[in-house]
Amino acid sequence: MNKKIDDRTGSGGGRLFLSPARACTAGAVASSEGKRLMASGANLDRIAAEYGVHFVSHTRRVDGRHQSKARRTCQTLLKKHGPEHLRLVFGLINSTRNRGSWSAPCLTAVSWLVLSKPDWLDRPGFLDTFDRVDLDRLFRSARHINPSAPTITLSVLLSYELDRLMEGGAQARAA
Repeated sequence: MNKKIDDRTGSGGGRLFLSPARACTAGAVASSEGKRLMASGANLDRIAAEYGVHFVSHTRRVDGRHQSKARRTCQTLLKKHGPEHLRLVFGLINSTRNRGSWSAPCLTAVSWLVLSKPDWLDRPGFLDTFDRVDLDRLFRSARHINPSAPTITLSVLLSYELDRLMEGGAQARAA
């Protein structure tokens, strides 16, 4: 059984007939094309606005807890991992304590944490534990420890801090 799809090669707008196996590959190409379209600035601005974040030029000083210079970082996260991943990263950072932590290193570190430790998201009380983490303090520590690579250092510190807090919570529940 063959499937019809639009010929996207620009050869006169004709139709291609593909076997199901080839249609699967064509679907992946169309999916990646859709992902590229999803990474548009308008979609990024919409997602950021859901969390009260507004992007400012990298040449301007951030005036408040609702502004970020990390547009390019967020576009990369959106393009590589999709809108749900970006929403998850924004949602984790959007706590009372961390609402102003919209810098590229903080966004990247939280993204890496989510990608490298997906099982932590399913743990009971993970969101409450994450809300207890002070990302600004960890970021300042990361810059002090390793000024040439604060993002990687921050991701390690964040992982250690969450592990420590979750272990403490597990020991309290066991006692």
